[in-house]
Amino acid sequence: MRYIFIFFFILSTFFVLGCNDNGNLNNKELKIDYFGQKPPAAEPGIFAPGIISTKECREYGGHFSPDGTEFYFTRFKPGHSVVIMFSSFKNGEWISPDTVSFIKEFPGAESCLSPDGSKFFYVWNDSHSNEFIHDLYVVDRTDTGWAKPHPLTTIDLGNRRICPSVSQNLNVY
Repeated sequence: MRYIFIFFFILSTFFVLGCNDNGNLNNKELKIDYFGQKPPAAEPGIFAPGIISTKECREYGGHFSPDGTEFYFTRFKPGHSVVIMFSSFKNGEWISPDTVSFIKEFPGAESCLSPDGSKFFYVWNDSHSNEFIHDLYVVDRTDTGWAKPHPLTTIDLGNRRICPSVSQNLNVY
């Protein structure tokens, strides 16, 4: 009986030590400035009125970077144009949202960041086609910003893809 106790004690010790992630961001309490608003609660509300949520447009699909200093979202503008917008938190305040740098050459919407913030996934829209054609694109973060977007895969998955999400191991759904 004594050996069984020692075995389970050692096994549980390894299990507890194995759960330590040595500073992984997911175990730290992240402090995010929600554009001067109270953090999300049980009751729904308009997010950052006049800054992110506007009366002139429809905004959706917002997400913060892993460190909470960037915010990305899709804005549907009058005249049916859709763009991915971006704001960053610098010197204690949020910078006014603007379109992401690569969107003019590679238009798209409905984006997400990889959990580590190193990759940006979005739905590319073929604005030059008379058909409704979409594809998933990915953009790698560089030291100076974002690289040139490229298709996520060369496999033909059909023309309709929306709202990507990505897991910790970079599986895209």
